[in-house]
Amino acid sequence: MQRIWVGRNSTPFPGQIVPPNPSVAKAAARNMASRGGASAYQLFNNAPCLGVWSTLAPLAENYGEANAEIYRHLSDALGLDLHDPANRPLFKFNYKKAAARIGVALSGNDPTSLFFAPLGVADAQIPPLADAMVAAMARLGPPATEDTSMAVAWQRRLLGWCPEALTRLRAAVLFDKVGHYAARANLWRIGENPEPGRDEILFAALDRAARAQGVRREVIVAPPEIAWLNEGLALLPETAHVAQSIMLGAFPTRLIGGVPLILPQPWQDHLTWKASRTESISCAPLAGEVLLFDADTGMLATRASVTCGSVELAGRRIIALAAGDFDAESFGPAEIAKDPGFRVAWLELDRSLELTFANGERMVLSRSIEPALRIDARPIGRSPTRPLYGGDGALEVQLNPALPGDRILRLSTGASVRHLAVTPAADGRARIDFQMLGLDHPGDPVRAMFDILALGARKDSDARSELRTAAFIWPGVQRGSSGDIDDAALPSTFNASRSAGFETARGRLWMTPEAAVNAAILAVEIDGELVEFACSFRGTRLWWHRIATGTRERVARGTRLVFGHANRNDTLTIQACDCRADVRVLGRLKSAPLVARSEFAIGAELLEPSGDDRVLLEYPDGTTELLARVTRTNDPIDLVVGAASDALTVTFRPQNQIDAVGVRIETTDGAVSTGQVSLGARSVDSRLPQATTIRQLSDGSVELTVTWPKEAPPARLEVLTRSARAEHFEILRGADGYPAAIGLPGRDPAPTAQNLTALARLLAEPTTMALGGQLAAVLGPCHQRIISELGGDRAASRILPALTVECPSGGLPRADILTGAPWLFEAPLTAFMRLATHPELSALGRMAGLVAPKDLPNPRGEDPLRQWLERVAVGDGLPRELGAGGLDAAFVALRTRLARRDLAELTGNGLVGNTVRLLVSVDVPELDRLRAFDRMMGHDVFAARLVSLIERFARASRLKLAEPAMKEMVRRTGLAPPEVGAALTLVCRTGVEALAYFLMVWDLATREHEQKT
Repeated sequence: MQRIWVGRNSTPFPGQIVPPNPSVAKAAARNMASRGGASAYQLFNNAPCLGVWSTLAPLAENYGEANAEIYRHLSDALGLDLHDPANRPLFKFNYKKAAARIGVALSGNDPTSLFFAPLGVADAQIPPLADAMVAAMARLGPPATEDTSMAVAWQRRLLGWCPEALTRLRAAVLFDKVGHYAARANLWRIGENPEPGRDEILFAALDRAARAQGVRREVIVAPPEIAWLNEGLALLPETAHVAQSIMLGAFPTRLIGGVPLILPQPWQDHLTWKASRTESISCAPLAGEVLLFDADTGMLATRASVTCGSVELAGRRIIALAAGDFDAESFGPAEIAKDPGFRVAWLELDRSLELTFANGERMVLSRSIEPALRIDARPIGRSPTRPLYGGDGALEVQLNPALPGDRILRLSTGASVRHLAVTPAADGRARIDFQMLGLDHPGDPVRAMFDILALGARKDSDARSELRTAAFIWPGVQRGSSGDIDDAALPSTFNASRSAGFETARGRLWMTPEAAVNAAILAVEIDGELVEFACSFRGTRLWWHRIATGTRERVARGTRLVFGHANRNDTLTIQACDCRADVRVLGRLKSAPLVARSEFAIGAELLEPSGDDRVLLEYPDGTTELLARVTRTNDPIDLVVGAASDALTVTFRPQNQIDAVGVRIETTDGAVSTGQVSLGARSVDSRLPQATTIRQLSDGSVELTVTWPKEAPPARLEVLTRSARAEHFEILRGADGYPAAIGLPGRDPAPTAQNLTALARLLAEPTTMALGGQLAAVLGPCHQRIISELGGDRAASRILPALTVECPSGGLPRADILTGAPWLFEAPLTAFMRLATHPELSALGRMAGLVAPKDLPNPRGEDPLRQWLERVAVGDGLPRELGAGGLDAAFVALRTRLARRDLAELTGNGLVGNTVRLLVSVDVPELDRLRAFDRMMGHDVFAARLVSLIERFARASRLKLAEPAMKEMVRRTGLAPPEVGAALTLVCRTGVEALAYFLMVWDLATREHEQKT
């Protein structure tokens, strides 16, 4: 009987034990009970499991009887005299004692608590339980069955959908301390087959309840959980088969399952969530509320009223967030949160702590005594809120002190299973260091399952678990003295292409604080799943705050920062934990500013040049640590282009001393004119062109004025300067390194191939961001008009000369082609054969003539890219050009170009970079499949997003839908068509190999399916 009770497939309800021969068991129980008198002492003392079962069995058979009939059934079944109330107290005492010996804690003295709760939910009450389960899953989401305490909490919440009158049902659910019904609900949700017997009844009732409530179990999804992440509020949506969104402002924001969404400030009280339904979810704490988060996982533990008096929490490390000021014992006054309307405090519950609020209310926080398993360790990484612990932690066990006795802890990691005896203290607590479980020995990161087996179980892997929790563990690893992972064995499952911020050598691995990433990324395979953990750097970090864009960037150690016009008000921030070093900023010393705080802000006033360009830490022992070097460039401060009447003016204030300014003007007919004017004693070689004047203003700035004749051809003007100590003129450049060049409007050029090529040549070289795209705004419309007129019959041969124009500087041309000719890549692939010898576009010239493989995905069908990438991964019957090697080569070429200096604006914060980010910022279900072919990526997904954009445009082009596709991009981003067209043209040039690859794929696929239809 005992072995059946503790078996893996048994339930926590002793009344549901099914002995091999029930009639023999009943007879044996009756015989033993009768020899012990009305107290049945001999039965309960010698065979506690049999005694408890035989007490509950007649009640299960007569469940519908009233409470008054209970003792009649017990008397008949056990052969006892329980009709006399005087005999009942001793019987109950021995019964409860026997139940405790088999691990069942009974409370109360009423029949419902004593006898009917251990029976579990009766068959007759399964339908209302199923109704409550389905309603709870639809509102709360599926239960977290890997953690017993969370599963039990879910069960208790489902009672909100149970009628109050069903006291026996409610008592049975509350009796379940192992989450049995939560586990059954989850098995039904995922489509598992029921166990024969009671599970079949429950699963059938769940099916009926789901149909009645209109709930499909495959689309059950709960509103996102509130979490604390990156020192602020976040939403953690569940992975679901339905689209989810949240309203932030006027427009919905797409939620991706399992990916946290950091909430912008100010934090809202409520948010509207949409999935298969629409709900309002509580977010930031209201006045009179406090949110308490588990600091290790970031998950919300509870939302409590400040008037509640006390709160019990399972975790040791807690984050408290409130809408007003409060003091926390051992912490002091709460700090201002990221949203200044809220206050936050970090607490450790080694003992009970008191929070005191501004209105005088007090709240006591203490550790919960509910049975639970907790990991006591500081996470070394997260994915995204699932912690990764090292091998230096411990497992905290909280058992019911009313059930004394040793227990067995089972640790399962993959195929490995270990057992350890646990002896709890009188209060039911026990602490097991990871070292006792062998987790201090180096190994690969694993998913560890901790189980406390049922009382009385032996070291048997098939024993039933009463408490369970799961965690990611990296055995043998801990953070070093620097706060980072300084030295660890290289995991055999380490994925270098998905990782970042780590270095490896000779079988070892360590974090590199010099990496320009917010956190090191550890990508490893665990149980067949690729998991990416973000491991925060704990050492000194430097951040660059860009005022113009409102963004923050991590600065790699020793980086040389160039501050120009766009960065004149930018600031830096040093982050460090308990750092006692002095900070020297460009020669200015700040004494130990990080002793009492974790951040030190370096304002723009401290970044003025002083002859020392270093930002460094000076430690008490005399050592120094260089964080960065800051250089102010010779950037034309206040570079402005304006128009007045028929004249264009360019004004700039050089930072270094110049003694001459010049211009270079190139027109569409090929004529080039140059000239200079002296601002000092030295002479110049030639005079300024007609209608051009340059003068130096009283404040030291220089003003250039050009009155360009309307009948003259359009032109490009570049500004030249000569330093006081230089011999030659140089092109004036902005802080981004691009030339200061403007467009001069003139007569409308005739729509000829010569003028098309000339305008493309003038637009090819990029210009500094400080001029706001003036050159493209002036010459671009002429260029697009000629493209539209020459391409009226959609002949690609008329447009290709503009595409093949090259930059004199050797970079990628910036001329916009796709705004005027979005249809360009709809042309037959043979039209591009003339590009086969072009240095940058040769991939387009090699597209034609490929033999088509069979059974290509339908480009108009569902998930054609997924189908294609799955086939590429297998490599079934594909030519070399279309196989994995072709896609790999396209990614390598793209990555190589992205590393070029002339394409820095593609990933920068200027007009082009922001436009590209908007174009690629869409949900891409196949992004991870694409990333598998990006061998140089690390944790960066930008290249994969670019390829995804290119693939969608290539597919639309082969389906003759390129123009609608571009209109959709304009609609989605809200940008002007020329901005979208210019950015898309540059993206296609940058990833031309990927463009050619997908043009070939979808051309062959389109032709195959057009022939079938």
